[in-house]
Amino acid sequence: MDKYKLSPQGCCELKFSLCCTCRKLQATIAEISWKGCLKEEYAQLKERYEKLKAYNNKKKVEASDRIMKQEDYYSDRLLARQQEIMTDYLKILELRAELAHIEL
Repeated sequence: MDKYKLSPQGCCELKFSLCCTCRKLQATIAEISWKGCLKEEYAQLKERYEKLKAYNNKKKVEASDRIMKQEDYYSDRLLARQQEIMTDYLKILELRAELAHIEL
């Protein structure tokens, strides 16, 4: 138990090494700009959106070839709604990037 201590800074330390790591991590986090976070968030959302869009398009083609059950209809509607919301959010991030002169 005594190898784990609470440091004066309030973080857990393993014989001082973790506390040093905490300070390095805090410094690294401070260096990340909100612009970089916006770009990363946009890229991740865009990737997920494209995957969902491809899946929804595939489901539409499959649905046209068969009779849908009620559960499938609600599931498909929910995924379609999620895609619509993701589209709106992408547009918001694009507008924020344009106003801040950030190239996505």
